[in-house]
Amino acid sequence: MINNPIKCPDFSFTREMRCRLIANEIDDWLSKKELAELLYEFDFGFDPKSELLEKLERFRSKEFESLWDYRKNKERFEVDADKIEFPAKTRKKINDAAFALGLVGVEESCYKSPDYILPLGGAGISNLKRCELAADLFNKIERKPVVAALSAKRKISDGSTDRSDTDLFAPKAKTEFEAICAGMQIAFGSNSYEKEVSDPETEIIHFQTENKSDKLFALSAPPSNSNSRATTDDNFRFFFSYFDVKPGAKIICCTGQRYCIYQQIVALNYALEYRVDIDTIGFPSSSLARPANYLMEIRRTITAILDLFEKTQNRL
Repeated sequence: MINNPIKCPDFSFTREMRCRLIANEIDDWLSKKELAELLYEFDFGFDPKSELLEKLERFRSKEFESLWDYRKNKERFEVDADKIEFPAKTRKKINDAAFALGLVGVEESCYKSPDYILPLGGAGISNLKRCELAADLFNKIERKPVVAALSAKRKISDGSTDRSDTDLFAPKAKTEFEAICAGMQIAFGSNSYEKEVSDPETEIIHFQTENKSDKLFALSAPPSNSNSRATTDDNFRFFFSYFDVKPGAKIICCTGQRYCIYQQIVALNYALEYRVDIDTIGFPSSSLARPANYLMEIRRTITAILDLFEKTQNRL
């Protein structure tokens, strides 16, 4: 088990210092020789020894925009990664990069006593696995944190792999939010719950267990755009507002391992804005993911890094 290679600098540092430390973490990640070798394998010239700003400029190119874009605006689970094949040499470089970059093996947090644990909504069985990871962590902690699952009300399509995977533990769930609520109940042994807020746009579920002092929730935020469902940004901001999270709070996000680095990069924006400490861990898989899945997540992580620099006005 390893920690997330992208560390969140302590909240007690100045914003300027935190930005500088985050930039160093990102530069180290982008400088991995395995990443450069993988990019060269796909004829994308990249100098891992160049300055950070030069690296970022290279990834802003039109050439990178089309690299590994297998999703084509689809959901991740809608991409049939089995049909995207690579030679054995390329598969090895992809797997080597996945290990070196932290897309495999990150399941231990650097925080031993967090204030909040956040299982993040996803597709299919991940809505159970992420809650089980949160419950395992929760049970090891003496001073019990708040657990708040964050998820959108994305509809689960009939006939999809998302539907068949969800049916394994939550056959009645019609949305991602209902699936992660089922995951919370199973993982924490909850037989009942209260709807603290429930309307067409917002839901807050408080789960009941034998230990009445446990603070277990699931939140679905109102969307900032009335024409679409709530985004990751909507759910995170709703969480910070609803719980009135204080500066210095320690937060652990629970996801799947290959999404750990991407989610950590996304979370760092909130760490800076709300002056909190955030770490991200993932549940282990019984086998390596399909090569195309790793490529999509590496691409998405690099895009998230570019977004983080833009949101922080290049102060990193």
